[in-house]
Amino acid sequence: ENMRFQISKARLSNSSIVYLQTKAFPESEGDSASPFLNIDDLEIENVSAYYSSTPDGLASKLDIGSFKTSIPKMNLAYKEFLIDELLLKESAIVLEVTTILNPDAKEESKDIEQSLEEFVWPNWNVQVDKVSFVDDQFTYLVDGASVNTEAYNANALSLKEFNFEASNIYLKNESVGALIKTLTFSESSGLALKEFTGDFKLTDTDINIDDLQLKLNENVVNGNAAIQYNSITQLINDPEKIDIMADISNFAVDMEDLFVYMPELKKNETIKALSAKNLSGNFKLDGSGSSLNVSNALITWGNTTSLTANGSINNPMDVDNLRYNFNSVNFRSTRSDLKRFVSEEDLGVEIPSAVSLKGSFSGDLTSLKTNSYLSTSNGDLKMIGDFKFDDEIAFNAQFETMKLDLGKFLKMDNVGTLDLKVNASGKGKDLNHLNANLDATIADLSLNNYSIKDLKIKGEFLDGEGPITADYKDENLELALDGYVNLDTIASQIDFDLNVKGADLHALGFTKKQITSALKINASFKGDLESYRVNAAITDGLAIYDNQSYLLGNVGLSAYVLPDSTSLDITNKMLDLTLRSNANPADLTTSLQTHFSSYLHPEKIRDTAVNPVSVIVRGKFIDSPILSDVFVTRLTELDTINIKMDFSEKERSLVGSVNIPYMDYWGTEIDSLAFNIDSDATALKFDFGLNSLTSGPLAIKKTLLDGRITNRKLFMDFSSYNNKEQIVHIKTEISEANDVLFLHIDP
Repeated sequence: ENMRFQISKARLSNSSIVYLQTKAFPESEGDSASPFLNIDDLEIENVSAYYSSTPDGLASKLDIGSFKTSIPKMNLAYKEFLIDELLLKESAIVLEVTTILNPDAKEESKDIEQSLEEFVWPNWNVQVDKVSFVDDQFTYLVDGASVNTEAYNANALSLKEFNFEASNIYLKNESVGALIKTLTFSESSGLALKEFTGDFKLTDTDINIDDLQLKLNENVVNGNAAIQYNSITQLINDPEKIDIMADISNFAVDMEDLFVYMPELKKNETIKALSAKNLSGNFKLDGSGSSLNVSNALITWGNTTSLTANGSINNPMDVDNLRYNFNSVNFRSTRSDLKRFVSEEDLGVEIPSAVSLKGSFSGDLTSLKTNSYLSTSNGDLKMIGDFKFDDEIAFNAQFETMKLDLGKFLKMDNVGTLDLKVNASGKGKDLNHLNANLDATIADLSLNNYSIKDLKIKGEFLDGEGPITADYKDENLELALDGYVNLDTIASQIDFDLNVKGADLHALGFTKKQITSALKINASFKGDLESYRVNAAITDGLAIYDNQSYLLGNVGLSAYVLPDSTSLDITNKMLDLTLRSNANPADLTTSLQTHFSSYLHPEKIRDTAVNPVSVIVRGKFIDSPILSDVFVTRLTELDTINIKMDFSEKERSLVGSVNIPYMDYWGTEIDSLAFNIDSDATALKFDFGLNSLTSGPLAIKKTLLDGRITNRKLFMDFSSYNNKEQIVHIKTEISEANDVLFLHIDP
């Protein structure tokens, strides 16, 4: 009746055990006596066991290498356990779980929810002095899933080289704790827990984690943490009211590990770029679940990008109501790092070699308030602003640049530094209904080493549309801009008239000659950066040189760009140009570059199964007095230059020509100069020739150069004639292998 057992020593070895449970146990009738067990020394060696319970959907296979334990006290009646030592060494355990549909699952779920809402500590008294697992293996399988070494699967886990050592493990007096000295393992998909140690304690009013040392693959967390609350029930159901303190002295994150568990992130270009280097740093948290103070936060990305911050986060557990207030933020980076996230080629800019952003930032997911200063190797920017972008757009901002090297940023050598001040404010439910004011002053802009100072620009918008004006006058330039802007969420439109009343082109750095000009431009733009229409007309164009006036003549420009087409027309008495293509300018440029390079590098041929590019270009360049008498005074005579190009990416065909019938420039006469190109899928052919070139004592008669690129080789045939007699003939062959050029000359 006392059910009291005492075992001084027990040993089981070299055995095999099988237990099969095919039916559920019958419900017990009445309470049975619970035993008291004392085991001084229990050893199990080289024992295999198999357990299967069909009603529970459980199956387990155990291969015990060595198991030792000492249990001075196991009183099930009073739920008291005292274990001196437990050791499992060189063993393998497999647990297979099969999902069993339970008609009472909903009721059990409600019971679990209720137990969480009203947490009650188990009335147990457990004390374990020491637990050790040495070189063990654990496998967990759900519903027949198999272990995959290429991808992580939570339903098929295999832990190898499992080592664990802990002491002072307890569950008693409404508290639980353990001192973990070692925990390491490797998981089949590549996850490796290299270090996990710390002192863990949980009571009815607090959680303490001391001396945490965690290293998972190359991910690291070191630090201490404490959480205080009124009860476990409050911790579970009302975490906003808990108090939190954490001091993370060191952390490191290897973004590559995310791809193992979330492979879809590989498609995210930002995350992919971020994975190039590890994130590391440290921080401190102090506060509650509703308001956290962040102090001494440092995050580094590699060796040249870092972020330091001090501030607070309100409602961190409620994303919809989250707010932040960081009064001190310092971000530093370099061009080489930022280029991983921003394409200079796509934007047409050059990122500064060094960037530093300091300031304060506050707001929520739909607002931002900042007072910040951006220092770069190419100049500085300052911003004070308040922005809202929820159901209504609203902003009030002051923006200023100081010695910003705009030319270097935009890759324009003729542009220098910019000092700009902008005041802008407005609000509205969208761009179509925006009411705003703009007041900008270009305090100093260097253009061709000429300083434009105090150029003022003003704008006022009502319901998304309104005028924008600018006036400027100094001793060398006078202009007036009158424009009208119509903002639209789909396609905004800008119409403007620019009246250049007078411009000294020499003083402004555009010409070396003393030329004064004037013109009027009427232009309109409608669309966005990907799809737009531009129409422009230049009238009353005039140039004054050497006390004589020259008329430019009317210039018309029409451009229409869509993601799948480009159209351009320019008309003037000097230039007549037409371009038609079924691609946007970026795709058109890429396609032409690939076409030419493919003859030397066939592997670069683009897949033209979808949207092959085609282009048609026709152009004429015609001499006029304003060209030869003003801008190119040494041009004595020029016959009409004809330009033609037809390109089909699908057929790998490009046919083009440039013809200059006659040109006399500064005493150099060129007669019948022509360049032709003709390419197909097998070869690219070109020829360049002229009937004669005369310049003082130099007289070159008929000269021809024929070329052909095929089979990764460039063949050229050069001939020069004196009347009909060939006096020079040279053939060459150029090839490339392993980045080395080979030249063969056949004279």
